[in-house]
Amino acid sequence: MAALNDPRLNLEDIPFAQKRGWVARILHALHLLGSDNAGVVDHEIRSRDGLYHFGSLVRCTVEQRVIKKGQEAWTSSGGSMLEGFSAHPFGRNVLNNCIAAYLGNLPDSVRLIVLFGYGRNFGGASTGQPDRFSYVENVREAMESAFGQSMKKLNAVSYYNDRFIVVHVEHFSEPSNATHWIDKALNNRSRLRKLSFDAVRFALDREPTKEATAPDGNDVLETLSITTT
Repeated sequence: MAALNDPRLNLEDIPFAQKRGWVARILHALHLLGSDNAGVVDHEIRSRDGLYHFGSLVRCTVEQRVIKKGQEAWTSSGGSMLEGFSAHPFGRNVLNNCIAAYLGNLPDSVRLIVLFGYGRNFGGASTGQPDRFSYVENVREAMESAFGQSMKKLNAVSYYNDRFIVVHVEHFSEPSNATHWIDKALNNRSRLRKLSFDAVRFALDREPTKEATAPDGNDVLETLSITTT
């Protein structure tokens, strides 16, 4: 792989490098892409007048220090990366600044923001409480701080304001989880896909200025939420 300062490097090749196939499969499962081929993501990233814009909120170059058996190591992977960074005071400050800088002045046409990653699950069937995901909660709170307005919960993996809906989906860096997430058979991860899918459909059908309520007038959280086990 070329170094970042290599003049031969095409910056459009960096996002989701080596993982664009999984990005395509995940977005295709939500009916946001017409194909699950990585080439479709290549095209969308390079397009100057496409339907989607791709960006990075928490860069994949973030690493965390891990101490194992007295030995220090730095790693950029692991299940606690997203929530660990976003929960730390320094990480939260970075997250707030990035949201304000890159999401603070979105065009009025933007109706949906898709974020990869849920974070760890709290609640659910084992406690009888609604599902809560640490990274989802951290980003929602950071967006409230950056925008200065409430981001109301739509269901366990999504939230909204008067302009757009934010939907979290499976992270492309975990092929095993992503495989189960895409699977049509009912399992813990595919239930999350159903939640994300419902929120995406709601976002695309919703008029941005309208309050997010279900067709029968019930609260959206009750209508869309599916308890994970």
